[in-house]
Amino acid sequence: MARRQQEETVEENSAPLHPKCNERLIAHAQQEKQLLKMITDKRLPHALLFTGQQGIGKATLAYRLARFLLASQEPGSSLFGDTLPPESLHIAATHSTFRRVISGGHPDLLMLEGDDIKIEEARKVPEFLSLTPAESDWRVVVIDSAEAMNRNAANALLKTLEEPPSQAVILLVSHNPGELLPTIRSRCRTFRIPALKEEEFASVMLQIAPEVERYDYGKWALLSGGSPGIALTLIEGEADVLYKELLERITEQDTVKLHAFADRFARKDADSDWQILKRLVLWLIPRLAALGSGIRAEVFQGELVKLQQIHAAKPAYFWTEIWDRLGSLFSDTERLYLDRKQAMITLMRALR
Repeated sequence: MARRQQEETVEENSAPLHPKCNERLIAHAQQEKQLLKMITDKRLPHALLFTGQQGIGKATLAYRLARFLLASQEPGSSLFGDTLPPESLHIAATHSTFRRVISGGHPDLLMLEGDDIKIEEARKVPEFLSLTPAESDWRVVVIDSAEAMNRNAANALLKTLEEPPSQAVILLVSHNPGELLPTIRSRCRTFRIPALKEEEFASVMLQIAPEVERYDYGKWALLSGGSPGIALTLIEGEADVLYKELLERITEQDTVKLHAFADRFARKDADSDWQILKRLVLWLIPRLAALGSGIRAEVFQGELVKLQQIHAAKPAYFWTEIWDRLGSLFSDTERLYLDRKQAMITLMRALR
């Protein structure tokens, strides 16, 4: 009884947007069917690498697969009995597997999560997979995100990928697979998750941000590159307001306002604003480069006028070079703890 109360409490208090808490899968139905066919054909790879844009449902699909595998032989399960074959990987939120995945209490599941996965955590994987499944047919490991493993952790995982145990599967989630060791990528079956279509983006936004007006979906789709996960971060950081001010500071020759704008990002509590600004700038450059090919959708009324003003002030080759330069500027500022205000002024002067 105490355990059930603990699971229910965890479920109620869990962040509704965490992939392990998400019962619904909006979009990616084709990819789900491919995974289901691998299982029914008994050809599921020992390691799957889910790749694609950040915030489009890769981890949601990975946890959906994990729950399905773990629920296959639990008491009361009819997934592989005498009934018709399942049509999806769906496991109801009321199922005991779903609740225990949320609470971290399923004995056949190991989750490695975070922005910095160290070797001590990666070493748990071979030990965990060496055990016989306690309740299901499988032992499942979910790593989100895989690029968060440092080199030592990645090497520790590599040994397991080279000699995988039977009835075990490792699910790696990565929105930047280029940062992974090539030897890790080569030992995984890459499962690419496509970008969301316009109607899919709207469906996800309606679920995760019902307070956002529907007429604003187009704006957030543009700024986020069609990623609901990124859009949510941008909405919370009022990125639309910041983007408009960014263009104003670039197009208006007002030194006082420029310094005031740069001061905002030098504060100790401005880390989130700085990260949003970085994303906006690195999104803006390709948008400027593509201006000649006919951009029509605007983030705000009058945006295209300002973009054309910025674009006309530079030669065409400038936009193909500046993206790398500004990327290095952001990287060096963060890596070497440089003055963010000075970095901002350097950035703005380069674009003016």
